[in-house]
Amino acid sequence: MNFLFKQKKQLKQRVFLHIGTHKTGTTALQYFLYHNKDRLYTKRFHYPHIGWYHYAQHLLAFHLKEHNKLYDPSIWQELVDDIKKQPKKDIIISSEELFTISPKSIKLIAEYLADYEVHIVIYLRRQDQLFESIYNQQVKEWKSPRKEKIQLFLKKPEKIFPKFNYYYHLNVWIKNIPNAKFHVKIYEKDRLKNANIIDDFLEVLELKSNIFDHTSVILNDSLSPKALEIVRLSKHVISDITIREKIFHKAREVFPNSHKTVLLNNKERKNIMAKFKQSNQKLKEQFFSSEACLFSEIEDTEFVVENLNRQDLIKFIGEII
Repeated sequence: MNFLFKQKKQLKQRVFLHIGTHKTGTTALQYFLYHNKDRLYTKRFHYPHIGWYHYAQHLLAFHLKEHNKLYDPSIWQELVDDIKKQPKKDIIISSEELFTISPKSIKLIAEYLADYEVHIVIYLRRQDQLFESIYNQQVKEWKSPRKEKIQLFLKKPEKIFPKFNYYYHLNVWIKNIPNAKFHVKIYEKDRLKNANIIDDFLEVLELKSNIFDHTSVILNDSLSPKALEIVRLSKHVISDITIREKIFHKAREVFPNSHKTVLLNNKERKNIMAKFKQSNQKLKEQFFSSEACLFSEIEDTEFVVENLNRQDLIKFIGEII
């Protein structure tokens, strides 16, 4: 009797919620899932179109944000209705915006998915790297008002992104979806399956990577520090969004990203990581007790902080005249 009960429990329909975090290869993963949704379907996985926006179910998150004009939790009932139409399929939902929703909204998800075996998948990136990457994203977006220097946020990095305390915010999820299974992963090449998030995520799903099409990949590249500074400065003097967009494209062309220059020096990085040392240690003990450390150490590398100088400005002006 117990054996039959276990068998039935194992066959319970699963819902995999990939909740982020931001800047951990989410765009590439979501485009892969979208591009391979038909192949996934033949392997018992359904990547639903409910809440669809840019290759993923971002509206499922936006509709749970109480202060958003899109707020409408009933979209989750649409998702459940769609899941019921796929009784022999496991479900994949992906949106890094889910990691930013409130405890109340997390509890709503638990209620809507009460009849399913919920798996929470999350990738965590070293806080200094995430801070730098999100700042880059906010400044390079020509519609965004972000135009302050990055150093202004070093004392309070939460002003850039409020969820850096992974230990606290993960436990909010655990508290509100206590029966979920958590797959907490570190977004570092030597910690990912085959050094990439796509193969690593497929391993969570217990799927083989070689049966899927990996040729179509979409990336969300950062701007080089010099190009980013051009865009940032332009926001101080130009309000026209269309002109800002042209400056963005020209700056990216004139100062391409070599991936060897960064915005923060080692001292600044270590100061950021020191703020989260205790919470990271608790997180390690909770999910990675066998690991020597949660994230890789900050070491001297070939990466350098490269500032925009007068000659660079003259070069850029010459390109746009």
